[in-house]
Amino acid sequence: MLEGDCVHGGGEGSLVADMMALLGKNGRLVVTNMHSRHETDVKLRMAELTVMQKQIVGALYGQGNPRADIPGFSTSIETDCLTLIRW
Repeated sequence: MLEGDCVHGGGEGSLVADMMALLGKNGRLVVTNMHSRHETDVKLRMAELTVMQKQIVGALYGQGNPRADIPGFSTSIETDCLTLIRW
């Protein structure tokens, strides 16, 4: 493991311990979705947070601001500054 690596994941709370085990010291787990909005149980080795200085953070929309970013993307597409791949 590299120090300060990052794992993107989500899903069930029972998987958090396994995802945290993939991280090295100063690693960050980015949770990008939820299995259920009402899920409250997470399995985790608490020592990993303190001894290994690991972090768990949540992100939705890649920490962007959809109200500001989507109109900006539209403008970029219209002016050919951003090209979309069409299937």
